[in-house]
Amino acid sequence: MRAVKSAVAALTEPEDAPARATKARELRSAALGSGTSLAAQLRLKTKRVVVDAGHGGKDTGAIGPRGVREKDLTLAIARRVGARLKSLGFEW
Repeated sequence: MRAVKSAVAALTEPEDAPARATKARELRSAALGSGTSLAAQLRLKTKRVVVDAGHGGKDTGAIGPRGVREKDLTLAIARRVGARLKSLGFEW
């Protein structure tokens, strides 16, 4: 999970605005440490999230050099995201 968070952070942090990236990290840390769900913090009434893994059935997506099928990898990630969302009080 740590690698996923690092990758997301790297992709979302603008290279030309390190101050904004630092502020975003501070806000994320404060939100995660608050003990309340993100939905509650944002005062959202919706508590259901749909996670689409992308491929499935006969559509395997790409196949890696070691035979890993994209559909298997995306499904595993979607299940982990779903479990995390459920732990935060969301339906998925």
